[in-house]
Amino acid sequence: MVSLPRTLSYGVEFEEAHRIPKPYIQIERNCRASYVDPKTTDQVQTFFVPELTRLGYLINDDLTDDELRKFIPTMFDALCRVHEILLDGFANHSEGAELSFQARLGADIEFDNNLTLGEAGFVVPAILYGGLCRYSTDRYNLLWAQLREALAQGSNAPLEKVLDGFFDLIKLSFGEIYGHSANTLAATFVEHYDNIAESFPPLIENASNYPVDYQDVNALSNVALLWKKMNNLERAEEAIDRAILRVGSWMEAVVNQTNSMFFDSEVDCDVIDAEIYEAYFAIKSQLGRVDECKKMAPQAKLLAEKTGLEDLLATANSYL
Repeated sequence: MVSLPRTLSYGVEFEEAHRIPKPYIQIERNCRASYVDPKTTDQVQTFFVPELTRLGYLINDDLTDDELRKFIPTMFDALCRVHEILLDGFANHSEGAELSFQARLGADIEFDNNLTLGEAGFVVPAILYGGLCRYSTDRYNLLWAQLREALAQGSNAPLEKVLDGFFDLIKLSFGEIYGHSANTLAATFVEHYDNIAESFPPLIENASNYPVDYQDVNALSNVALLWKKMNNLERAEEAIDRAILRVGSWMEAVVNQTNSMFFDSEVDCDVIDAEIYEAYFAIKSQLGRVDECKKMAPQAKLLAEKTGLEDLLATANSYL
């Protein structure tokens, strides 16, 4: 790759370099992206974006018309070729180099063999993102219906095929559906499988990094239940202790606008909180930590009375 001085790229003398437009990068995390469905152009939808990068230029407000006519083609050419430049650098970076290509760029994540399924992510043009989120949501809804049907039939073959679909969504989905897919998969394994691979809980825990639809908190609860089922109570306790600190924090998501259109925040979050309390009592009691259960019982009772969850109410009352 040939690198040219910016003065040469813009066709100006060195003394005029201060007038050249300066590259500007803006990064926003845990935000929203709008999407207009071409089938229903009157409906605007929004989807969760883990990280949004905007590229542009800062331009002096005293540039002449002649300077703008000279600078604009270079700016447009550079912005349109950013992905080509990065792809070329990634493809041609030596595997034996001391630093990875991402590390040299100062990226937040490096691609190596230690990444779990779903960690790598994608770089997607904003104009395509909303449509991919919509497709991800439609696919999830289809798999959810198939999952209910497979569980009702009690047959392993259809269930395995559906679960493979959820694994695919963890790898390939966009937007909030990633967290929903991970937690649906985890809950199914907790309820219906005895043999769970050591690599599975870390896969689900990765969803705890994305605060949308309370699925980050739900992931911690599911991770705790997975470790409990695998008889690793130490790691189960570590996960549930992190989850219990987030009980009732769903309003944070509302304030930060990280709830999707498909999520009934208060109702669904209360259900997740109730599951966390149940998991907390189950894990702590198995470890003999009765005092900790007694300390948490009043809060659990209030939630049980609010939601009408009789099992949680009975558990809470047993420690009062």
